[in-house]
Amino acid sequence: MTELFAIFLVSCSHMLGVCKESPEPVQVFANYRTCEEPLYTRLDDAVSKFEKSLPVAVGKCVKVKPDMALATPDFKWFFANDGNLFVEAVAPAAQQNATNSQQAMLSPDKG
Repeated sequence: MTELFAIFLVSCSHMLGVCKESPEPVQVFANYRTCEEPLYTRLDDAVSKFEKSLPVAVGKCVKVKPDMALATPDFKWFFANDGNLFVEAVAPAAQQNATNSQQAMLSPDKG
């Protein structure tokens, strides 16, 4: 199975108390190396863009399932107490809602 990667990027206050996900479209890359190359440029761009309000940019390349590559994935993320960023790519909310609705229609009523 081919591993795909996407850049996840947040801009934060100095103490990581306030963070905002990058508004740029998610781009999917064929491998980690091709993802990592533009990551540092995107981090520099984010620092320049938000230097007054959110001067700290943090990002990483995150594995994306191939079926999520066609739809823009959402990300679940948090900073651990030690400041490390943990990120997981998940199916977009609209896709999750459609899947949940289909499962509900297929499940027999047990009432």
